[in-house]
Amino acid sequence: MRNHQESDSDKSLSFESEFTKHVLSLFCCLYDCHAAPYIGHIPHDNIHPTGEEEEEAYEAPPAFHDKLCDFRLDNSYKAYLNAREPMIQELSARKETLIENVNKYNERRNGTDNKAGISESFIDSDEIILGERLQARTASGKTSEGELHKRRQEFIEKSRKSAEIRRKRLIEKRKNTKFENAKQEREVSKELKKYNDKVKNTEIRNRKKVAAERREIMIQKRKKQLRARAEEFDKEEEAKKSLGKISYHSQNMDRSDFHSRERDAQDEKYRSMRVKKETAEQINEYNHNTIKPKPSGRKVIFRK
Repeated sequence: MRNHQESDSDKSLSFESEFTKHVLSLFCCLYDCHAAPYIGHIPHDNIHPTGEEEEEAYEAPPAFHDKLCDFRLDNSYKAYLNAREPMIQELSARKETLIENVNKYNERRNGTDNKAGISESFIDSDEIILGERLQARTASGKTSEGELHKRRQEFIEKSRKSAEIRRKRLIEKRKNTKFENAKQEREVSKELKKYNDKVKNTEIRNRKKVAAERREIMIQKRKKQLRARAEEFDKEEEAKKSLGKISYHSQNMDRSDFHSRERDAQDEKYRSMRVKKETAEQINEYNHNTIKPKPSGRKVIFRK
């Protein structure tokens, strides 16, 4: 029975069985680190730590996803190496045949034995430069370099498109910001213009009102002056009529009458000038008391 078990254990399992075993061991590692056979070397219980080692040294197992990917890559790489061995043997045989043919060609050409037809460094070199046919390939059959180049180009194209989209968004945002600022400035300008027109119209109405009041006052004063002059003229006419009834006028009386008329005319002139001056002073005083000065540095307040 024991021999039968040993023979079964010596047999290699299939890839699916190995993969299942690996997954189960990783799940067991989540509960008991000593139950996973793929973590690494586990020291025996009789080994005691010495020196600066910790009493319970424990190394955390790798992540489940990483360990599973490593297992897949390891099996893929083993299969790749097994597939390369016959190909490498065939290439080695072809290399020896190629060296012999080149040496024979050089001997025929030079007429002497030339064993240095191909350098020893090339013969002894362990590096083998594989062409596109012998490069590593993916599951779809394409070369790894081609896939990487394709992915790189796709990433560059995607980055370029993303940068172009971001640039368009930034330009559109700046354009909208400028448009909103211009619109707001136009609205503010309209509000200022309306307010200025309103203030201007108010000032014009006030000036017209004050001018009408001043005009009415001047008309009343002018009527009073004309009425007073008419009364004085009537008195003079009555005086002249009364003087005209006198039958005798002496020369001295005529001379005194002339001087009195001149003096009266001069007094009337002075009185008229004094009345005009008083009227102008009254008008100026009224204007000073009624007309308000223009506001300077008016603060504009917009109501929402």
